[in-house]
Amino acid sequence: MIKNVIYILILITGWRIVSAQSPLDQLREDNSDVTRIVPGVGLSDLKNSIGLNIPTSLSVPVDENSYVVDSGDQFVIKVDRKGPAIKLYPSTVTPDGIVTLPDAPSVFVRGKRLKDVKKMLKNHLKRLYPDATVEVYLNGIHPINVEITGYTPVRGSINVQSSDRLNTVPALIYNQLQSIDDTLGIWRKISRRRLELRRQGQDHMYDLLRYELLGDSTQNPYLQHGDVIRFYAANTLYSRIQITGAVYEPNSFEFRRGDKLGDMLQFSGGLQPAADSGRIELARFNRQTSMFNRIVLTYPEDKDFALQADDRIYARFKKEYHQKREVWVAGAVEYPGLYPIHEGQSTLSEILKQAGGLLDNADLTSAQLLRTRLYKTDKEYQRLAQSNIQFLNEIEKSYLRISTRQLPFVVNVDFEALLTKHDTGADVLLVDKDRIVIPRKNRSVVIKGAVEHPGVYSYMPGWNYEQYIEHAGGYAPRAKNFSVKIIKHASGNWLDAGNDIPVEENDVIFVPQRDDFNWYELIKDGIPIAAQIATVILLFNRR
Repeated sequence: MIKNVIYILILITGWRIVSAQSPLDQLREDNSDVTRIVPGVGLSDLKNSIGLNIPTSLSVPVDENSYVVDSGDQFVIKVDRKGPAIKLYPSTVTPDGIVTLPDAPSVFVRGKRLKDVKKMLKNHLKRLYPDATVEVYLNGIHPINVEITGYTPVRGSINVQSSDRLNTVPALIYNQLQSIDDTLGIWRKISRRRLELRRQGQDHMYDLLRYELLGDSTQNPYLQHGDVIRFYAANTLYSRIQITGAVYEPNSFEFRRGDKLGDMLQFSGGLQPAADSGRIELARFNRQTSMFNRIVLTYPEDKDFALQADDRIYARFKKEYHQKREVWVAGAVEYPGLYPIHEGQSTLSEILKQAGGLLDNADLTSAQLLRTRLYKTDKEYQRLAQSNIQFLNEIEKSYLRISTRQLPFVVNVDFEALLTKHDTGADVLLVDKDRIVIPRKNRSVVIKGAVEHPGVYSYMPGWNYEQYIEHAGGYAPRAKNFSVKIIKHASGNWLDAGNDIPVEENDVIFVPQRDDFNWYELIKDGIPIAAQIATVILLFNRR
């Protein structure tokens, strides 16, 4: 009895028992133009898995706010009503520009924006199915033909898709130019700021550079069948706008009538944080002369300032904006490394304190403050060092010799007075790229040159240079023992050795060596001279 009641209810309500098939198998059984979709099956499943004829030519998204519908566009209309099934209606715009709808009046859509067409179709179907959810998809697009004319080596008709925009045409031209040797040279002569599009008897001028740099899609419209695109030659060197200075992308751009200061700043990526927005300088030529006027502008207040061909824009930097001034601390300190400074304010003692102070083995007698910027500016030393020594006079040779031996960029600092005796008068103001070097004590003396056993020896307090030389085995046979030098480690100065000159830690004792006497060279050079003298005497006696 209960089974009969259930059976009767099923018949009354129109329910039916679905066999144990997959949703897609159920769809394949329906060959009608209106296809039933079981919930859970998406539009992509339908296209890929059932035998419904819905050709797809749409491979890129389109902007429904600007895309214009025309004959050949393909729509898929989805009607989701209460119950287990969803209705799917494919429809193609007819040559007359009409979309046919099931059980509803046809709709004229050609020439209308895609967004408006979707709204119109939804409204028509909602009247028929007020309780249903209606969705409209653009599934395929129509091919179109456009004409290319003007200043371009490629002219004539080309086939494109209705989803293509204006910038597609220059790309197609460039691809066709790849076989030409001077592709870039030809390409640069074609203007990208003046593309004329004729549509239905009306001319419109577009600026593709504005689209490419700023993303202004109004300058890159969708193409329509029958469009005529005219290219113009790019403006010459004297019809460009140059912008340099504190912008992200300094460049020069083709001038287009109507350009404003704000346009060029945006084309160049905008002002950098270091830019002084109150010092945007513009140089403008006076008519046909080489004289120009200097105009100071402010941004953004003057963003609408009208530009002229051949204007030059200079975005000035703020004075010393975020200057990264640093000094390097090396050696026997707690935390060696780079330290930021306020140039003209930070002191040597302040930075050493930031570095954690000195280690126990710090050698203050050998500590140095190196002003490396001075070394780079000693142009005279650099000139002499690159010159042939034979062409230098005695003064130049002396300057080169002294500059080589001494470090000209060593700042005179009494480290012991500053750090041990806390004498503030010995403190020094630091500048950018200074190097503070605090060596570690190694208690040694270096002996070089003509001694029996040159090398590094332990420092012996109170010893003079002769005692160190004796400790190194004495003078070598060809030693110039009257020309011994003591090279001071702290200053780099070369001093004539003497018992009154103390030898300190890390000093160098240098013993020069006599050159070998070459009798062969002497005779070889002397014979021609003797022959010349003999000739002169002979001529004199004949007189």
